Amino acid sequence: MVSIAKKHVSGPQTLFDLISDGNVSLMRAVEKFDYTRGNRFSTYASWAIMRNYARSVPRERYQMDRFATGQDEVLDIAGSLRAYDADQVNLPELRESIDAVLAQLTPRERTILIGHYGLEEGHEPRTLEQLSHRLDISKERVRQIELRALRKLRRMFYPQKADLLS
Repeated sequence: MVSIAKKHVSGPQTLFDLISDGNVSLMRAVEKFDYTRGNRFSTYASWAIMRNYARSVPRERYQMDRFATGQDEVLDIAGSLRAYDADQVNLPELRESIDAVLAQLTPRERTILIGHYGLEEGHEPRTLEQLSHRLDISKERVRQIELRALRKLRRMFYPQKADLLS
């Protein structure tokens, strides 16, 4: 069973998790084994364990991809921003939150969002055309990069809706 488990180790499950899961399927195999069919128990048990891994390993990977974002800091920030009161806003804390979110983007995406939405102190929002001249790319390319950056941010804050946001 350990040799079968070693072949399926990757991603979210450890070898010990797989061995434990294999033990459960081995116990089920003991209960269901029928010697009158002419199979050896070791063959039957190996196939039962492999079938179990074929079902459980992809399901675990899917669930880890779906529910674990790796962006816990960003999600904590998002949670705190939802409950903010405009009268009690803490500007340094808000600035830190915005910087942490923007740090998840590439430098070009960050530059475009900061420039277009006026997120720098003392700077007014810039048009796509102004940004295109500054970055020496087309206005359309600036728009595309902005949309890609906004999609990334949405995926970070709403991972369960990632397929709908694309």
